[in-house]
Amino acid sequence: MKLLKLFIMVLFLIGCKQHYYEGYVHDAIDKKPISGMQVLDLVNDTKTVTDHRGYFKLLKNNHISSTLIFQKKPDYQDTISSIQIQNGEQQKELFKGEKIFILKNKVRDSILRKN
Repeated sequence: MKLLKLFIMVLFLIGCKQHYYEGYVHDAIDKKPISGMQVLDLVNDTKTVTDHRGYFKLLKNNHISSTLIFQKKPDYQDTISSIQIQNGEQQKELFKGEKIFILKNKVRDSILRKN
């Protein structure tokens, strides 16, 4: 009986594992990490700030995809969806520890003006 209770408790703890959005934010031009950048989850109304390595970790809701806003005023601001759909069918979840490259606002604006 004790073994059954222990087994049920272990299953419960495994099932309650929390998941996070996480990654490293870098400048798209010089490839350096961006520290002090706010990362906001629009759906769950949570936020965090990147450390000196550009690393962030943000608790996510497992049942809802979200949109993250990356901003460090006045230089950076970008919005990225947590799910990317490819070829209309295949979907990929983002922010699982990979590097994220963001352009400075003035660079992005100059590119947009040229097009």
